[in-house]
Amino acid sequence: TTTTYAIFLQFGSLNTIVEKNHIRSLFNNMLTNTNQATAIYIQASASQNSVNVIRNNIVSDINHNGTLFGIYSPGYTYAQIEHNTVSLEYANATGGATYGIYCITAPNIVQNNIVTIKRGGGGAKYC
Repeated sequence: TTTTYAIFLQFGSLNTIVEKNHIRSLFNNMLTNTNQATAIYIQASASQNSVNVIRNNIVSDINHNGTLFGIYSPGYTYAQIEHNTVSLEYANATGGATYGIYCITAPNIVQNNIVTIKRGGGGAKYC
């Protein structure tokens, strides 16, 4: 399988601002695609004085059948994720889990985001 990333913060990213992006229509010509997709992937631990900021972004209109992450930070620190809109609403999806914002490690700040999930299919759905 293959994973699609729209924006990817790699190890060593410090003091990075990801701002004012509209990520959409990644699979318009491949609606039956079942690969994993991540709109914004944070794979970088920052520090208290050089936080990575993800703000004022829109993730929408991602129509496919695989596992989907709007904003994904699996175990990295000092991310500030705020004022984003994540709308994952492909009603014809047939499978794959859906995660609006996945952020599991402290100290991270996740605040004032709008997340809607209305994807079809039997996969688990998490805001």
